[in-house]
Amino acid sequence: MKKVIFKVLPIVFLSIFFALASCSNDDENNNSTIKVDLKVIVSGTLSNSPTLEYRAANGELVSETLTSPVTWTKTFNVQPGFKLVLKAQGTIEGNISLDATAVGDGVDYIGNNAIGFRTPSSFEIEINKNL
Repeated sequence: MKKVIFKVLPIVFLSIFFALASCSNDDENNNSTIKVDLKVIVSGTLSNSPTLEYRAANGELVSETLTSPVTWTKTFNVQPGFKLVLKAQGTIEGNISLDATAVGDGVDYIGNNAIGFRTPSSFEIEINKNL
């Protein structure tokens, strides 16, 4: 009986060790992801070919036509070192607000930029942040 215990016990301990090491690596990989939420709120009238530009999860800058009124949102995951960009430009009579949040891997960022006009006025607002 003692011989069986001495043969089985090391196998049990090694199995537990490898199982714990595997779980530890999974946690480290999950912690390196940063969740990014982008939001643009427009109330009022836009003109002069208004555009919205943001950096997508793949790192490419994406440009879209901005319409009003609108609440535009985008959510994606990125890795540390990502350069967050959210930018809007055009002419507005009303209000526009840009919001960006990023959470994960030690990052806890909240950015906001807003502007409003009572008469049609050109604008260019943006949020930039290295995560």
